[in-house]
Amino acid sequence: MNNNLTQNMYKKGWTPKEVEELESSFKRYSEQSQQPLIQKIIYWAAIILAIIGNLVTGVVFIPFLLVMKTWQASGFLLLIGISFGYLYLKILSGLGKEEEKENVIAWIFLPVLALITVYVITTLTNKLAEILQLQVTHSPIIIGTVYSLALTLPYVIDKIVIRIKEQEKVFDK
Repeated sequence: MNNNLTQNMYKKGWTPKEVEELESSFKRYSEQSQQPLIQKIIYWAAIILAIIGNLVTGVVFIPFLLVMKTWQASGFLLLIGISFGYLYLKILSGLGKEEEKENVIAWIFLPVLALITVYVITTLTNKLAEILQLQVTHSPIIIGTVYSLALTLPYVIDKIVIRIKEQEKVFDK
């Protein structure tokens, strides 16, 4: 705390204990007020990294889409989507985000972005396959939907498990 403020408090009759209590209150308040800001920065950095990871993953899909049949590509994207969704879930839950509204927005935004990204990548891959005269074409809607749903699956399962545990607690009482 400011030395001038401390001196003024002593001049006004504050005891050392009162000054110390006020200083500790200021310190606690300062630490608490900085935590939400740091948490928000980390949260949004994680979302930005997830978006970048999503875009990079979409580009990495191109060679696989060129050599796989639709059912193989769907299975591959299902595994990748679930893995990426699980990683995203763990990152967000590790940050301790209690604000359900922000989590829901993030879990709607990321799959929609993934759907758009994979749709565009699949369309471009189909054009590339045509140029290379490969006999491979994929439905961008199917491929994008599979990946987007797979990405969301860990979040949905997590919410179901949480609800089941909450109901078990209610019935245990």
